[in-house]
Amino acid sequence: MTIISAKKEGGYMPKTLTVANWKMNGNRKLWKELAREVTAGMSEINTKVVLATPAAAFADVSSFLSEHSKVSLGAQDIHQQSSGAHTGDISAEMVKDFGGKYTLVGHSERRLEHHEKGFLLNDKVKQAIKEGLVPIFCFGESLGQKENGRTLSVLEEQVNEALEGVVLKTGEELVLAYEPVWAISSSAGSLGREPSEGELSEVFEFIYKLLLERFGESVASNVKLLYGGSVKADNVAKIISNRYIAGVLVGGASLKADSFLAIARGVASKPNEV
Repeated sequence: MTIISAKKEGGYMPKTLTVANWKMNGNRKLWKELAREVTAGMSEINTKVVLATPAAAFADVSSFLSEHSKVSLGAQDIHQQSSGAHTGDISAEMVKDFGGKYTLVGHSERRLEHHEKGFLLNDKVKQAIKEGLVPIFCFGESLGQKENGRTLSVLEEQVNEALEGVVLKTGEELVLAYEPVWAISSSAGSLGREPSEGELSEVFEFIYKLLLERFGESVASNVKLLYGGSVKADNVAKIISNRYIAGVLVGGASLKADSFLAIARGVASKPNEV
């Protein structure tokens, strides 16, 4: 690929975003409590928040978010088609009908457990954008790929496959979330740590340059780049200090309102206007 130098001043500076991925956890009591406590706690925290909940939680959670400008509902996945005989799947239209505005696509657990990759994920990204949802495309390398020195080549392949044929008008229609599998505490083979500052800088500058090459600066500068991988209140400050990181994707720590709000507060400390 042709390397394009990112500007040292100006350039990438999108609004911040903190995403909670509740995964397959909780029940109606917990979902309501979390939604209530997060929305109440966000009154003085200056960042956007997405709650990516189980589909079964949409009705309960959306009732707390309908008039809250900082907190949005998100899905953990959508089908690549609008409707049809796809038992167990949910469509973008269903997500939107509950007020949802975002959806995860390509989370590492979907890649591993459901063997999702390549053209399928590209179709899901396109479907989300077509239907007016913002896809949060997740990508990252495994421990073996990292140890073999393949991090950047793997990330380039994953991002390019997902964005093939994708047209963006402003860049705000897309979020990219880097989640190195080796840093996720619940993953087999985890190193039990987040990337170092040097590792984060290498990856995120590389991804931003990919976006520059594909979309140009006016669009690339509005695509939010997130980090996901065992994000906690005590490491979010280091993560968010990277100039290319606009927010985080939070797993286990999002299941307790106090820890999630502490992370959101850390993200909000980045000098970006919501």
